[in-house]
Formats: sequence, structure tokens, C-alpha cells
Amino acid sequence: MTNTPITIEAEDMFLSGYFAEPSKGYITLPFTDPDTSIGTASTQFTGTTGTYNIDVNYFDEIDGQAPFLVKVNGTIIDSWVANGSFGSTNASNQSRTTRTISGVVLNTGDTIEISAQENLGELGRVDSLQLVAATPTPTPPTPPTSSSTPPIITGLSIEAEDMLLSGFNARADKGYVELPFTDDDTSFGTASAQFNGTAGNFDFKVTYFDEKDGKAPFSVKVNGTVVDSWIANGSFGSTRGDSQSRTTRTISNVALNPGDIIQITAQEHLGELGRVDSLQLVASNGSSSGNNNVVEIMPLGDSITRGAEFGNNGKISNKNLQAGYRDHLSNLLSGNGINFDFVGSQNNGSGFDNDNEGHGGWTINQIANNVGTWLPTHKPEVILLNIGTNDMLSATTTVAQAISNLDSLIDSITSLRPTARLIVSSIGPINSADLAPSIIPNLAARINAYSAAIPGIVANKITAGKNVSFVDVGGALNANQDLEADGFHPNDAGNQKIANAFYGAISSIISSNAPSAALSTSLSNSNNLIEGTGNNDTLTGTTNDEVILGKQGNDILTGAGGADIFAYANASEGADTITDFSSNNRLQFSATGFGGGLVAGSALSTSATSSGTLSIGSEPISLGSSATFLFDTDSGLLQFDRDGNGAAYGAVNIATLTGVATLSTGQIEIAA
Repeated sequence: MTNTPITIEAEDMFLSGYFAEPSKGYITLPFTDPDTSIGTASTQFTGTTGTYNIDVNYFDEIDGQAPFLVKVNGTIIDSWVANGSFGSTNASNQSRTTRTISGVVLNTGDTIEISAQENLGELGRVDSLQLVAATPTPTPPTPPTSSSTPPIITGLSIEAEDMLLSGFNARADKGYVELPFTDDDTSFGTASAQFNGTAGNFDFKVTYFDEKDGKAPFSVKVNGTVVDSWIANGSFGSTRGDSQSRTTRTISNVALNPGDIIQITAQEHLGELGRVDSLQLVASNGSSSGNNNVVEIMPLGDSITRGAEFGNNGKISNKNLQAGYRDHLSNLLSGNGINFDFVGSQNNGSGFDNDNEGHGGWTINQIANNVGTWLPTHKPEVILLNIGTNDMLSATTTVAQAISNLDSLIDSITSLRPTARLIVSSIGPINSADLAPSIIPNLAARINAYSAAIPGIVANKITAGKNVSFVDVGGALNANQDLEADGFHPNDAGNQKIANAFYGAISSIISSNAPSAALSTSLSNSNNLIEGTGNNDTLTGTTNDEVILGKQGNDILTGAGGADIFAYANASEGADTITDFSSNNRLQFSATGFGGGLVAGSALSTSATSSGTLSIGSEPISLGSSATFLFDTDSGLLQFDRDGNGAAYGAVNIATLTGVATLSTGQIEIAA
């Protein structure tokens, strides 16, 4: 490893959100109002594996307070806020400064990434990176003394005020710790505790307060090594440590051994006093949920996600009454024994877990400009995305633009959280009779066209290997019965239907030990269940009777004898090939996941009907205006058309059945 510094100019890095100013020698974010401009600059390390000190040369001006992050292979290694007052609002010698990150282990091929968010004209400008080989001198451990040994965590949880505090003040009357206020934001504190439980992997749940006054940086360390860091930059409607600003940060799958020291640190910023309530450790089972069968779910979208409750005098602004569909979904999940944790920076509604990312009036691009902060902070395992209504209500946004923006948003979310399941929904209908005259013309047609494009977008993402599925929330709502007086916000009955639709989608994916709850009527014997992984799988059965559940991906499925069931939870699971479908095999579809009027337990008809139709022929055609399965006897291709006539939803490929001359209604079951 050479001692010669490695210099990487920021304008030579791969840029997203940033643009280069080659004549000035730096990169910068565009100015936006509000502060939604976010950018990343990434590069691949090509040097020799070793330990380095990373110098980030950037500009810290007097106009705003831009948050910065540095990551290696997606893991945050440092974060800070550019809140200096260096005498200049421009990128100049006065505002140029350096942030040093010491002792970073780098391997050849590692990806280094810098990200920033513009704030009040502070444009997150970066000049260069310099990597300097480090030669750390090992420091022998200092034996703990009775006065410096952190208290032991008992029962896998500890109140912050019971931890060993340095810099923090305990507020026993409030039940939290906080930093003292300083004019120059130099107040820094640590809260430490000793783990004395059984060795294993744990999920940390740090309950803290994220207020609207400043942007305080936090970190969590184990034995001095940072396992997570973030910036409390929410705007939760309160400048105090109260129920409005109280939130939780989950850090998944951290290895702990008896005697390990856990430390929470924070720095005060503009009155954001780094308040911490408690630390809870939950044994991790390594499942997709990330914390011992507790599934972290982020409701993400606009006011339909947040909740827009109405009373006798119109819309209600009291956030405690803004529950939307989330309270109903909470009841469904709890009532069916599913352990969950709603996550997000917002807290709307009361009487249930009210964390969410629902933002009234927001468009697709506004959500896209913020997921880079929300997703790394809250680490959801399931994301419920309902967005696009406000784009359709905007005369300046075309349907094609909205579809393209949604496509890009899905890519952003799946890149930030590739192992999470993103559930993308259609948007609700409108009641034209209730709309104000100012609403744009052809709104119903715009909404139909936008929603009709979503299954195809999702299908393309699945083909590309992304962890995405579709749920027809819009199709679950009746425009004459399920909407408020404004004509597009759902009423309580509508919110219940949205919850039902999302519950059906969630229940099919959250458990690694059981198949879709929507298909449970035929899958009660899990010993005879063969499940895919969500990728492009090849699954082969035995001569026994089995249930084969390919899940997401373009799978190759072979029953290999027996009376087998090939099961599908929704129409966006991919286009499979079933190699040996025979007369004693069956196909099973979830009424909740597929929609279009399908009724659990009801047989399909070969003529148009509201509860599901099967159309068979060399060139099958959709029938009626409800769900239709189409089987092409020439190719063996089975498709599904949710609205029957293809007006709003085109036919989606489900599976190709090889060597099959025809298909009967008796070979298709509709489950819950």
C-alpha cells in the first residue's frame, strides 16, 4: 500500500442529482424551493486494499445547513451538517473546508459514495476526495473502573436516563436525555450501556425525538465501531420532545457478545437537542422482516396515505384524526397475528402505530426527491406506494410524464432498498358529480390511463429482477359509494377497502415460513408446499400431491406427478412456464390479489359474468367488463385481463402451459 495520496475529483465521479462545474472544479446541486434537491457522487476504489483516512474537500457556506453522508458499499461511515459561517455564500477559498474520516477499511472494487441535500441555497458543493493510507497504532484496552463502567442492559431494554451519560443531561421528569443548548452548536453527548445477554444477532430500536427546529446528527456504536448514523431532519410539527416528534430508528442484525459496549451519540443543532428516550434490543431471526418476525412497513404516498378525514364542515386538519387506511390495516394485521411496525417520519392518527410517509398534496417527484433520506433512515422491509393522484390533478403534468416519473421512482426505491418488497398500487377513481368546476378536464380518463399503465411497469421491473408487486387499490373502490364529498379522497368505507387490498398483498409475502394468506384455503399442508424465492426459479415437485408457489419472477415449474396446485397471489408475479400441466392439476388464484370482481369459492364462467370469466380459443378475446382469464389453445399462454374489455387494464401474461390442448373452468380455483 503506497503512502502517496489518491485524489479523486468530484466532477470525475458518477453523478446523480448533482451536475458538474468543470470550469470551477467542483460539483453542485441545483437550487430548489422547497429544499428537495438531493444528489449522490460515487466512485469505485481501484487502489490497494488497506486502511485509509478519507478527506472530503467541500464547501461550507453561510447561507444554509446542508446535510452530507459518506457511504462505502451502501453503509454509512460518516454524516454531518454543513452549518459553518465561513464568510461567503459562494464556493470560494473562504468556504472551502475538509472533513476527515479516519480508519476506513477499503478493498479493491469498493464503492464510495457522497450524498448531500440542498438547504436554503447551500448547494452541497464537493471539490474532491483524497485517500491517505493510515497507519493506526493499536491502543490497549483500558480496564473499566466502577465509576466509568456503563450500566448493564437488563431485559434487552434500557431507558436513556439510566445509561452512562457524558454531555447529555437526564430529564427524569420527561423520561429522556437531552443535550444543553449552545449558540455555536458544539454540544455533544454520549449515552453508553453494557450488553450482558446471550451472544447473538439483534435489532436495535432507538427511540428518540426528531423535531422541526434543527438537524442533529446521531450515531450508534458497538465497541467504538459505528453500526449506524443518521441526521434528525424531520419536521414533525413540534420543537419539543413530545408525542409529535417521538420516533424510532431500527438498526437490523447487529452481532453482540456479552460485555460489548453500546453507545448512542448526538450533537445539538439549532435547538435540536439530540433527545433520546430508550434503547430496545430484539433478537433477530435473520428473516426478511429484519427483527424477529416484526415486519417494518412504510406507508408511502400523498394524503390518501396520510389520511384526509372529513366532518360536517369539510376536511379536518387535526393530524390526530388523519388515519386514512392505516388504522384499518393495523387492525387487520394485528387481528391475524402478524407482528408489524409502521415506520416513517410522519405521525398522523391516534390509537394505533401511526408512523408513515404520507404527505398531503405531494406529487410523484416530491416523493422521489425524499426517499433517499427516508428509506435509509427507517429501513422498511415492506413499502406500500400509492401515489399519482396529485399528478393527475395537475394540468401541467401529462399522463405520460407521470408514468415516466413513477417508473423512475420505482427504480430509486428498489435501488435504495433492494431486499425490501415494494407494493405499488393503482390510484382511486373520482366521482365527477362531486368535483369542483376548477378540476381539469378529462380527469377520469387521465386517472384510468395512469392506473392502467402501472401493472405493465411493475411487470417490467419484475422481469428485471426487482422485488416489486402490484395491488389494485383503485379497482377496489366504488366511485359512488367510497369517496368523500370532494370526489377523490376515500371515506371510511373506502379506506377499509384500501386496507383490505394492501392486507391481501402484505399477507402473501411477509412470512418466510408460510405461503400467502390469500391462498391458505388450499395450502394448509405446508409439508407439501414448494416455494420460490422471488427470483427466476426452477421448481420441481415429486410424485406426491403438492402446492407449487413460484412467487415473483419468471419461473419454470414442474409438478412431476401427483395432483398438483400451481398457486398465484397476484397478476404481477411474472410469466411462468409450467412444463407438465395435466388434467389432474389445478391453477389457483387469489381473489384479493387479482381483483376485477373475482369471488373466492366461485367457479369461473365461460360467458361474461361479474365474478370471473374464462375465455378459451386460438385467439381468445376478453369478455364483459370484469376479470377474464384468456387461454390460447395454440400457444398454451394463459393471460389475465382485470377489467375484461382491456379498456383500462390490458392482458397480463401469467403462465405458458406446455403440451396442453385446452383448459377447463374446473381446473381453476379462486381462493380468498
